[in-house]
Amino acid sequence: MLRLFLDFLTRQAFKAPGGPVACTEATAAEDEELLAGVTVS
Repeated sequence: MLRLFLDFLTRQAFKAPGGPVACTEATAAEDEELLAGVTVS
């Protein structure tokens, strides 16, 4: 099941208008900013 899910995500990433986005320091910083103050319980 996990393999099917990962295959689906990969296909969707390559179909996206901008293609896959590499994780860089800038995107990591954006993610941290979005998650600031979020608490998972």
